[in-house]
Amino acid sequence: TTAQLPKAFESVGKVLKRIQGLIKRVFFFTIITKTLRGLKEGLFGIISQNSALQSSLNQIKGNLLTAFAPIWQTILPWLQTFMNVLAKVTAYVAAFISMLMGKSVKASQAAAKALQQQATAAESATAVKPACAVESACAVESACAVPSCVVSALPSSLSAAQRRPPAELMSSKREIKRIEYDR
Repeated sequence: TTAQLPKAFESVGKVLKRIQGLIKRVFFFTIITKTLRGLKEGLFGIISQNSALQSSLNQIKGNLLTAFAPIWQTILPWLQTFMNVLAKVTAYVAAFISMLMGKSVKASQAAAKALQQQATAAESATAVKPACAVESACAVESACAVPSCVVSALPSSLSAAQRRPPAELMSSKREIKRIEYDR
């Protein structure tokens, strides 16, 4: 056992060197981040006091918004279509898994709602519950309906027709019910 003692000390020495190197890196990183944070705050202070720099910065922001607005307008319909397809696919997956487990979509939806309520109750002491958490967790059957909290967050200037989901979304709700009844 005395022959193994030098190996043990050597192993402890290696671990201590690694810890020492780690402490040096953390200290160095902390100094660099504090320096960069101070530099950023100083530059923003100078820019906010200099009206010419602030005017140029605002002009650059406006130019960038103008430049990327057409790109955003082009991408937005694709993104909306992708999200609609994703909603349909997840609704089909939920219906399929319910069918595999021998449950109806409504029973799975009720179980998901109860599970979400348990999780919310457990987190209520320390966390703020996000709006629509229960509705979004239970969106299996009503996957294409707009949750009431989303509708209430829409601008009041929108008409009732603009607040309704598109027709293709509502058709997927009928398809989910058809899958449930075909079982």
